[in-house]
Amino acid sequence: MADRDDVANARIESATHQNSSTIKLVPVDRGVRELIRREAIKDAGTFDHSVPLTRSRLERAAEALLHRLGLPRAYLGWTMVVLGSAFWQPQVMNVPYERRLLLLPHCMRNASLCAASYSRGGLACLGCGGCSLGWLGEMARAKGYRVLIAEGSPVVMRLILSGEADALLGVACLNSLERSLERILMAGIPCMAVPLLVDRCQDTATDEDWIVEMIETPYVPQTLVGRSYLALMRLAVRIVRDNAEDILPRQVAAAIQGNGAEDPLAITEDIGYSYLKEGGKYYRPFITLGVYDAVGGGKLAKLLGDTPIEVPDYVRRVALAVEVFHKASLIHDDIEDGDRYRYGRTTLHERWGIPIALNVGDYLIGLGYSAIASIDTPAGETPGGLVADLVRVFSQAHVELCSGQGAELWLARNPSEPVRVPQILRIYAMKTGPAFEVSILAGLRLAGPLPEWVWQVRKFAHAFGIAFQIENDLSDWEVQEDNKRLLATDLLSRRPTLFWALGWHFWGAQFADMIAFPPDASQDAMLERIYGVRAEFERRGVFAAAEKIFRKERERAVALASAIPHDEVRQFLVYLTEAVLRTGRV
Repeated sequence: MADRDDVANARIESATHQNSSTIKLVPVDRGVRELIRREAIKDAGTFDHSVPLTRSRLERAAEALLHRLGLPRAYLGWTMVVLGSAFWQPQVMNVPYERRLLLLPHCMRNASLCAASYSRGGLACLGCGGCSLGWLGEMARAKGYRVLIAEGSPVVMRLILSGEADALLGVACLNSLERSLERILMAGIPCMAVPLLVDRCQDTATDEDWIVEMIETPYVPQTLVGRSYLALMRLAVRIVRDNAEDILPRQVAAAIQGNGAEDPLAITEDIGYSYLKEGGKYYRPFITLGVYDAVGGGKLAKLLGDTPIEVPDYVRRVALAVEVFHKASLIHDDIEDGDRYRYGRTTLHERWGIPIALNVGDYLIGLGYSAIASIDTPAGETPGGLVADLVRVFSQAHVELCSGQGAELWLARNPSEPVRVPQILRIYAMKTGPAFEVSILAGLRLAGPLPEWVWQVRKFAHAFGIAFQIENDLSDWEVQEDNKRLLATDLLSRRPTLFWALGWHFWGAQFADMIAFPPDASQDAMLERIYGVRAEFERRGVFAAAEKIFRKERERAVALASAIPHDEVRQFLVYLTEAVLRTGRV
């Protein structure tokens, strides 16, 4: 009877406090939360752990659970968190306490009493007893946990990918958990979480007994361990950040015998290697390594995250080349687009000027081809055959990418000319798709001759690239303080994007006037205009139209990946799509 009353109250609560479109309502009634959690633990016990947990799989399971209980879809986000936690608990149990990271939110502190200071690593709690952060942190540290009191995922992912932790246990609001979900699902990091009951910046609350229960998750080695791409992601990071100069030693600095970066001859080399390691998500070398492993049966993806893995030298060189080419394209793109920030820092051309930045970009292109040219011939390969095939793959992608970018730059020269949606999508397929195509094809070719179904991979990469770029367009309307990105930078730069094309579709020639900014406008005036444009976009359904196109391309990418006639490659590409491409704004 109590469960029935809780469900009835939950329905009233949902109708009263939230509109029907939200999926981030936390059940106010503790009884409802306990009911969902009990059922989530039961359902998670039936999941196949040999198949990666994707966001769509998690969402479908949460929807089915809520439907079975007769509860509103508004609880979907919260239910996904408790389901995911239940799914990953056996894998967390396999991780020793000293390899676990506990993330606590600074918004749980008592703002009126807290005298703690902030550092790059988060809040330095004084343990004053004014809030629960102190005793929760001490409990975890006593067991061996590393504890961070911070907000957001950058510092957390840096620790995870650097190999300092193999499981993540966190407390956060649903918005923060949603933002972190992409990277968590991408790597398959064992993760458990307890959501906050409210989403605000201070004096928040949660189910503290559940946090204690989570911290006390026992260490039981050799418990159920599913597939995880964490080891491969770490390998991609290690190849670029730690081993780049071992794989491709500096030549100029060595030739000038010790003068180093102070010598003008070494400046370009020094800036290039530094920029290569500066930041990024390392998706592309990870994809190359993931596909290479998949062709060989996915053995590396079935290893634990703390297991050191290695691949042949020629594979490492090509994975590095993939990232080197990507970094070169970013330098040139930032110049062409007038972007001021990248990876939370000023862009290379802002720091060094356009001529030096252009030259560094060109240098990296040469460095990428030298990585390919220097690979040894693997056993069973015709001498020079692998290098020739890889050069063909990379150069074809290079030409196609530049053609797509060139089309965008040409359209940007004539902002008063109408731009159509199909035209923009074709440009996206050419400017973004090739980078993912070459990452996949390189992995396939490293594992052996390119298969007959390579044309399916190319179609998948184009659909994936279109969806990826649309997602980037959508994120342009979200302030990203960690990356120092401002709202609507594409629009401010008058860059032809999907939103530009949709603006022409909805408003015609009036759109050019709507986004026209006086040359002497202050930043406040420009922001006011931007917020006005965003309000108009909301009113006319522009964001909804962009989301619809995004979902269509995402579904097409999933369908194309699902048709790949190789079990492990198919599974990896489906997982990649569902992990990287979110399901839309929520």
